[in-house]
Amino acid sequence: MGLDFIRATGPRFEGKCDSSKLQELDTEDLLSRAKPDLLIRYYQCVLTDPSAEVIPGLGLIAQAKSEAEVVILQHARMIGRMVPEDAAEFTMAMRRNHRDGAGGIISLTIVEAPALDGIFAVKPKKPFKHL
Repeated sequence: MGLDFIRATGPRFEGKCDSSKLQELDTEDLLSRAKPDLLIRYYQCVLTDPSAEVIPGLGLIAQAKSEAEVVILQHARMIGRMVPEDAAEFTMAMRRNHRDGAGGIISLTIVEAPALDGIFAVKPKKPFKHL
């Protein structure tokens, strides 16, 4: 009786398992529930203080003086400025994300160390939302 029961229910059991696995691993279904890619914009800055320590991973402060002028601070000392094209986009993103309060100050993280021309890349510690 036991062997006959296994033979009788075996094909049904295998069929149910196979079809449920195919539904679980259906690529269309997996991609439809995926989260959108998170893009983080890097901003270029020019180093004006050669004695400043600018190493990837360290924190900096950006202070928006105007729409096209953003000053980069390290330990309350100015070490550089954001490239004007990036500064305009940066201040616009700050305004869109309601982060222009408190004098337009925001924390940054260094992404790339300065090259020979003194240009280095930074990103905001909290990424901007794309509205």
